[in-house]
Amino acid sequence: MNHKVLVAGSTWPADEDLVFKLIYQNNNKLRFIIAPHEIGEDHIQSLMQRAGKTAVRFSQTTADEVKNAEILVIDSIGMLSQLYQYGTLAYIGGGFGAGIHNILEAAAFGLPVFFGPNYHKFNEAREMIEQGGAFEVTKPDELIKKVNILLNDKSELASAIATSRNYVAKGCGATQVILKRVDELIQPKVQ
Repeated sequence: MNHKVLVAGSTWPADEDLVFKLIYQNNNKLRFIIAPHEIGEDHIQSLMQRAGKTAVRFSQTTADEVKNAEILVIDSIGMLSQLYQYGTLAYIGGGFGAGIHNILEAAAFGLPVFFGPNYHKFNEAREMIEQGGAFEVTKPDELIKKVNILLNDKSELASAIATSRNYVAKGCGATQVILKRVDELIQPKVQ
């Protein structure tokens, strides 16, 4: 069975509170990958207890168990950027603390992104909100409502996916532009 997946990346406890409210309201519409920012044993155990019987822990599971699980809890570092390829939607953590984590990793795979209110110092977050590929959420009801809209309206989801992909595509090549400018600045001028 091909399920839609929400990847919750670099989450902190306040983010996880929102995500778990969505999980409890899920009605089997979504599967979840939770990759918390902190992967200490106490925190992972806490997530596993909240998730209940439908969850598996990455380091202690098999591929067959993952296929049947509703929630996959990631307890390893360095995987998140590749996990987004399995997602339909992404929740990016940090928006209830100092600021959100990288949203471009998820957007590169065409995922509409959700995050908390502390995103204003990140141009890409502001721009993607304006364009319809990202969504600020401050309460569980906001997250649940917007996720349900995207899951139940194929054209809304397709539009948000296209916006995310296009946003990243428009930024491609920026490294070459910057390197060219740096090279111009440091090369001695020939007269």
